Order: sequence, then structure tokens, then C-alpha cells
Amino acid sequence: MTNKFNKNPDEFKELGPCLEYIYKNFGKEIFYSGELSTYINDLAPNLEEISIIRLLESKDLLKKTKPLECMSIKDRVFFITDLFNNMSLDFDEDTSNKAIDIMVSVLAVTISEAEKTTKVNDKKTMNVESESEYEFDKTTGTINKYKGSNKEIIIPEKIEGVPVKIIGDFAFNNMEIDKLTLPDGIEYIKGYAFAGNNIEIIDFPKSLKAIDEMAFSFNQINKLKLSEGIEYIGDCAFVENKIDSFNIPNSLKYIGESAFYSNQISELILPDSIEHIGENAFSENMIKKLSLPKNLKSIEEAVFYDNQISELTLPDNIESIGKGAFAKNNIEKLTLPKNLKLIEGWAFDSSKLNELNLPDKVVSIGECAFIYNQIEYISLPKNLRFIDKFAFENNQIYELNFPDEIEFIGDGAFIDNNIKEVFLPESIYELGSNAFDSDVKIKKK
Repeated sequence: MTNKFNKNPDEFKELGPCLEYIYKNFGKEIFYSGELSTYINDLAPNLEEISIIRLLESKDLLKKTKPLECMSIKDRVFFITDLFNNMSLDFDEDTSNKAIDIMVSVLAVTISEAEKTTKVNDKKTMNVESESEYEFDKTTGTINKYKGSNKEIIIPEKIEGVPVKIIGDFAFNNMEIDKLTLPDGIEYIKGYAFAGNNIEIIDFPKSLKAIDEMAFSFNQINKLKLSEGIEYIGDCAFVENKIDSFNIPNSLKYIGESAFYSNQISELILPDSIEHIGENAFSENMIKKLSLPKNLKSIEEAVFYDNQISELTLPDNIESIGKGAFAKNNIEKLTLPKNLKLIEGWAFDSSKLNELNLPDKVVSIGECAFIYNQIEYISLPKNLRFIDKFAFENNQIYELNFPDEIEFIGDGAFIDNNIKEVFLPESIYELGSNAFDSDVKIKKK
């Protein structure tokens, strides 16, 4: 690949400046595309970090950092710690240390630059009056940029006689808009289009099909009315607003990662049309009542982390529950689906559970999956094979009956409970250290 950047490779002797140049000139998507190492190689072929970056890309580790730019500082720490711990398992110690240093450099650039785009500049007043105030592509019907200075926006249905169909990337970004009226005919709102404003209430036209990443992030939206016809809501689309209620139409199919992260949603009824809900999609809200689509097959990582859910019934098609999916809730009553097979780490961490019935198809329970609850009794399913470390630490379990086919019980799996004795079947090939409290009598079946 020839150097297409018109830059002297000697200008970049360190990774940081090289990353900043790539971000500012070619955009943040390069960092998540799997091609960052190629760009660095063109700009600074002598940087020794290139080989490690290629290794990170081969395992999609850079791509996994994308949600960080729209997380709170607290959740960034949790996310990064978990990511770095997993890296130590994938690489040897020397490679892992180098990889962590590089990840820190990459995150420093992506988070810093993302935060710059969401800061509000000088206060402006907006009210769209003249077509000349828009940069408009008549070929695609796209508003690429608003050049005016008002803060109450009424977007026209047509510009120069051409229907407005698309709001482009960053078109109204960081302009402190207070009010927004969208016309019929809008089909697609692109990334960051209205990010970093003061919009409180918004009605979407029936023509709208998709809202892309960060489109309405960092506003003041409290009421959200989505019209029938919308199918796609992208990553972080409404992150850091004040949404307390909204309707979800039956046309919606896809909700991206962190789409409604850090709002004030108290009740959530998701229609059966939804096929995918991304990681962290509704974390850090105030959800008390939750209804999930019956055709959903998996709950992704941290989707409902840190809410106020008190009663939870999951649809029967659910086969897996991801890391931290329902951690930090108030779930006193839990009904797990009959087809559930996998419960990943921290899935119900600190959720106030006092009763737990695991369905027969569950084969694996992840690390810390039910840690810090109030469970007194559990019936372990007959197909259960794997209980990871600290899975049931710090509960009030007083009795355990292990299935005959259980194979693995991890370190500290049942430590800090009220168990007096257990009978272990011969099928167990590994019993972790301190799996039970020191005074528990362990006997063979």
C-alpha cells in the first residue's frame, strides 16, 4: 500500500500523535474498522506498536471499545477493567502489558475527541427561516449542515423544490437547539445529527425508518414519541437524556448498544417485532416494569444493568443471559425461561433475589452470576455441568443438591452462605479452592 497521506513518516515517532492525526483526518470509525494498523503503517511504518495493534484487531478488541465514548466515568472504569482482565487471559504477560499500553493510548484519543464533539460552543439562537441557511444535497435529499444561528428549528419539507429525506452526520450538532420540528418525508437521521443540544420534546414523522448512532445524544429529551414505521435505532442514539416514558411501535426491529443508556425510563414494554437489543441499551435507568419480546433469543451484556426491576418474567425463547444483564436491580421474584442454557458472569449480581428456580436446560452458570443476593434455596438443574467461581458467593443458601452430571465447581462458588454439608457426585472432575466455607462438611454421594 502506497503512502496516500502526503505526510513524512518521520513526523510520527510516537503512537499518540499518529492516532490523533488519523482520528481528526479520517474519523473515529477507522479505530473500530480493523484497518487502524494499515493507516498507522502508512504514516509511521517504524512504530513498533503496529504488530500489537494487528493482534488486537484480529481479536476485535478495538471494536469492543466503541461504546466507551458514551459511557459515564464510572462505567468506563468497570468496562475497561473487565476488558483488560480478559486480555490477560488471551496473551502472555509481556504481550498483554504492551497491548494494555496501546489500548490506553487509543482510548485516550477516542474518548477525548468524542467528548470535544459533545461540548456546547457559544450560545446561539436558532430558527430555520431561509433555505440558503442549509448545505443541501439535492441528489440525495440530504441536509448536510445548518449554517444559521437560531435555536428553534422547523425543518422544511422541501428545499429548492426537492423533498428533504435525510439529516446528515453532525448537521445540527452542538447548536443548543431548544425546539425541533421534523417534517413528513424524513426517512433517515444520521450519526450525531442533533447531538449536544437542549431538545426536550420531539415527535418523529411516520416516514422515518432509521435513527443512527449518537443522533440525539446529550440532549434534555423527556418525552419521546416514535411513530409506526421506524425500524432501526443505532448505538447511543438517545444516551444521556431525561426520557421517562416513550412508546415503542411494532415496526421497530433493532435497538443498538447503549441506545437509551442513562435516562429516567420507569416502564418499558418492548413489542414482539424487536429482534435485537444491544449491550447496555437500557442500563442506568429507573425501570420498574419490564416486558420483553417473545421472540428474543438472547439478552446481551448489561442491557438492564442498574435499574429498579422488581419482578421479572423472561420469554421462553431466551437461551442466554449476558454479563451483568440484570445486575443491580431489585428482583425479588424471577421466572427464568424453560429454554435457558447459559447464564453469564454477573448476570444477576446484587439484584436482591431471594428465590431462584433454574430451568432444566441450564448447563453453565458464569462467574459471580448470582453474587450478593439473598437466595436461601436453589434447585440445581439436572443438565448443569459448570458453575464458575464465586457464582453464588454471599447469599443465604442453606441446602444444596447437586445433579449427578455436574463436572466443575469454581473457586469460592458457594462461599459466605449458610450451608452445613454437601454431597458431591463422582462426576466432578474439578472442585475449586474454597468453593464452600471452611466449616462445610463435604461428602461423596
